[in-house]
Amino acid sequence: MEIKDIIKRLEFKECEFKGRHSVLSFIQSDSSSLNLYKFFKVDDNKKLIKKQFISYELKANFYKEIFSLQKLSRYPFVPKLFYYDLDKLYFIMEYIDGINLKNLLKIVNYVSNDKLKKKLLINIYKVLIKICIILDIEGIFKDEWNRPFKHVIFKIRENKICSIYIIDFDRANFNNGLKNLPQFLTFAFNNLGFIQYFYLLKKINDHYRKIFSNYLNFGNYVLKNN
Repeated sequence: MEIKDIIKRLEFKECEFKGRHSVLSFIQSDSSSLNLYKFFKVDDNKKLIKKQFISYELKANFYKEIFSLQKLSRYPFVPKLFYYDLDKLYFIMEYIDGINLKNLLKIVNYVSNDKLKKKLLINIYKVLIKICIILDIEGIFKDEWNRPFKHVIFKIRENKICSIYIIDFDRANFNNGLKNLPQFLTFAFNNLGFIQYFYLLKKINDHYRKIFSNYLNFGNYVLKNN
């Protein structure tokens, strides 16, 4: 059975999440979905979700997300993309079952020890800084790091963060500049209460720009020599 035949037989639950641009719905558990799981070689303990863009006026947003997920597929911090329909503007991807940054910050705020609280946040932000650097190298500007509360998802196991995911790339822009990092650093400094150290942002940004400038220019070099 071909993938298109399997997709046609799938049934989806009623709207689970509805945003301004898209609707997310889980795939119903039946024989057709089992065939889909086997086709994509997905473990039974994982969930698949359909993201449907609500109008053809959002076609550009759909393509942005598809392109971003494909380009970042070798990294472990984005959901796996399994199938997409260019005509109907939907795709099927891995569902990340976890808590978002907004809710995690609420949990961290219950920590009474200020030093421990700040240490927890810094450790989380160190990982997010690495992700921002990768996005800058890959030329994908998410443009939502000033308020990333719903777009950063944490998988928790035995009261420990086991993985971090970034979702929703439908507003992404593509460029060769370091934009994700300074935008996120501004958010991080605000959230950590380091407002008095804002002068460090330019120094940090210049430091990373110097280190990664060769990587950022590499794509242009390849294009010019082909």
